[in-house]
Amino acid sequence: MLTIPFELFVLDPSPYLLKIEGLLGSKITNKTKKIIKKQNIPREKVSDGIPLKIYKRCGWEKPISGYTERDELQKRREYAALQGAGSKALNILDEMSVEYEKKYLQDIL
Repeated sequence: MLTIPFELFVLDPSPYLLKIEGLLGSKITNKTKKIIKKQNIPREKVSDGIPLKIYKRCGWEKPISGYTERDELQKRREYAALQGAGSKALNILDEMSVEYEKKYLQDIL
């Protein structure tokens, strides 16, 4: 089994692509490289995604210059609160976020 944390993949896909190649017994093709580039991978910041309408409709905004990854995450948490997420839901979000960050994101936050 291979777990690929989204955040780590979009910042540096190479190690994961190599693992996938090994697991599948295949090689990365030009088509794969084209798709990765289209998805803006690798990225400077996790939040520096592609501006699809669906993302914008769900509150995505371009990253703010000078913001850290932590600042961007806080901005998104505040968005959830402004959209009406209750304190219980925000507490669950916070607990899940802490657990996920400890497991996968200690190196980037």
